Amino acid sequence: MAESLFVKHGYAGTSTKRIAQEAGVAEALVFHHFGTKDAMLLELFSRRGSFAGEVAALVLDASPRTARALFVSIADVYGSVSPEEAAFVAFVSAEALVHPELGRTIREGTAQMTAHLVRALERRVVAGELREDASLEATVLGFFGGFSFFFQQNRDVSKRAWKGRAARFAAAWAEQCWRGIASTKALREVTS
Repeated sequence: MAESLFVKHGYAGTSTKRIAQEAGVAEALVFHHFGTKDAMLLELFSRRGSFAGEVAALVLDASPRTARALFVSIADVYGSVSPEEAAFVAFVSAEALVHPELGRTIREGTAQMTAHLVRALERRVVAGELREDASLEATVLGFFGGFSFFFQQNRDVSKRAWKGRAARFAAAWAEQCWRGIASTKALREVTS
């Protein structure tokens, strides 16, 4: 309930009174369970069973995959995200700029995910799939950032439009990011 109100009206535009009314409970009950509206936002973010967990699992278990397969697997998860979840991610990303604790939580999670993916890609450099001079951290940040930007820019499209658009973007973005750091040998193998 609170999640959809936050996404639709923004954090500042959603009162605890309105959340309580939509949930059919007394406002005091909202405060009893969460304490503050800030605490409610953090709880929503932490409870959200989202695609982030799926992406984390792929990154943590990256070793048997090529970099290209890893990028495609992650992109498949992003491409299957619902428009509602994408809107929530866009909302949380924007709110993180003005809510220090939420921002810290997101930065810490992003730093861990980035470090794990960079380590996985370093193994692919050693295997000869990726260029030795490739900026892996910049690639990983750009890869995740591209999805974030896509979510922000497309958060208001219809469910029908979202489904096709998200899948097309995810596939193309994964391929583009991989090609940007792929070794000449790996690129030749793909085109032959």
